[in-house]
Amino acid sequence: ETAQAEGALPPAQVGVEQVLVYRVPDTPVIQRFLAFMVMPLVYESWAFPFRLALGLPDFHSGMLVADYVCDACFILDMIVAFFTIVPALDTRNHERAEITNSRAIAKHYFIHVFPFQVVPSVIYYIMTAFCAERITFLCEQPGMCTVDTTNWFIWLWWLSSVPRFVPRAHRLVTYMSRLEENLKVSVGMLQGFKFTQIIFMSCHWIGCIFYFLARLRHLSHETWVRVMEGELPLYDTFRSPLATQYILCLYRGFNSMSSLGFNLQIPNSYLELIFSLFTYVIQVWVIGMILGTLFHYLAQKDIVSEKHKQRLEATDRFCTAKELPPELRDRVMNHLSFQHKKQVANKAAASLVLSRSLEIKVASANYMWVIEKCTNRGSVFFGCHPQFISLLLVKLKVTYLMLGEEIIKKGDMSRQLSFVLHGAVQVMQGDKLKKVIRADIPNVPSIISAEAFFFGVPQPNTIRAPLDSEVQVLQLGRSDMEELFNTYPEEQEKIITNLLASF
Repeated sequence: ETAQAEGALPPAQVGVEQVLVYRVPDTPVIQRFLAFMVMPLVYESWAFPFRLALGLPDFHSGMLVADYVCDACFILDMIVAFFTIVPALDTRNHERAEITNSRAIAKHYFIHVFPFQVVPSVIYYIMTAFCAERITFLCEQPGMCTVDTTNWFIWLWWLSSVPRFVPRAHRLVTYMSRLEENLKVSVGMLQGFKFTQIIFMSCHWIGCIFYFLARLRHLSHETWVRVMEGELPLYDTFRSPLATQYILCLYRGFNSMSSLGFNLQIPNSYLELIFSLFTYVIQVWVIGMILGTLFHYLAQKDIVSEKHKQRLEATDRFCTAKELPPELRDRVMNHLSFQHKKQVANKAAASLVLSRSLEIKVASANYMWVIEKCTNRGSVFFGCHPQFISLLLVKLKVTYLMLGEEIIKKGDMSRQLSFVLHGAVQVMQGDKLKKVIRADIPNVPSIISAEAFFFGVPQPNTIRAPLDSEVQVLQLGRSDMEELFNTYPEEQEKIITNLLASF
């Protein structure tokens, strides 16, 4: 599979200790090009059953022109991949692979990609030229001819399209699976696209295969196609244009997929009978998917919104019970509403219930770069166990600071450990700016007042968001940290030792 579909080409062994892995840069231009390549991939999934039902090996047909355009897109895809793939980080020693010259990349690329990308198309066009003049037709009378399916040349042409269909269908499925793991992709739009494709492609495949089964019987009077000719006065099996024939295929497909067994006619051959049984299974699966999708959106409540409403109600009851001033109550409510709006807008704040392993992977992908800066020598988490770090990542929560909002006041006791995720915070000593803690400086920890949190002493300074930009911080509650220390008590000693060594 190509680098675009998989994200990395198969590793090539280099020496003993080094593995050469290629990846595609995660740039907006490349990602848009990969999204564009979905169209030729979908076309190939559409064209394969169409060839069985209505296709002929003819270089003058419109379908061959579409095949040319599709293959031109894949050639362009190869060129883009060749000039954009770069060596990824070595998975064994985390060092960049040494082989970066074009010859090594070309050799690796054409060994692993070229045979699956271009060779099947070349075989297909060779077989089209070879079979075009060798297929035979059976005629009931002049102008009423159909392909002789006992001629092995037509079967040879059909089989030649299989090698180009299989890898491209696999690439489409793989690409869609990778999009589901991409937190930047709209889940609703992706599911809508997949939902539409499954329904249309299922009906398209079912209709084309039914026509193909009738074609195997040379479109005789007993087939459903000739029965439809009697039901539709304007339809002629042999003289109607190709578009009309395809509309008939779609009609049969949608009729079979939506009627729950009520078809145009009872199957009159064993092949149609067996395929009808398979169609009923697909019917139940598709209808179950539709009902499951509709019930998910109609019956399930928005978990994030429901929890936000409960939180507002509980806060309002607390303010009323404590007889807080109205202006203070309004400030608290505005702060909670601000946090909720930001979390809803942030796609990473997913309300889905994930498995523990997937939850750790998502948290590591989003926040590991922040915590890694705190694991260097001399930093607070230096020498801590990787499992401790993984559990810490899962417990981190994103908080959004309003302009000028004070996250810590001087003299307060720390109840949360904070890290700057995006932007910067200001450390104030009175009215003077003492320093700025930024998130975008490499190898410099963006942790906020770790000493006060772990030693339990009052905060020495006030820390606030700037007045010209919003800030995102990661926060870990004291109860969560105590839970981690109960599981890994030795890690608390390491952290205290690291902090004392920094004085």
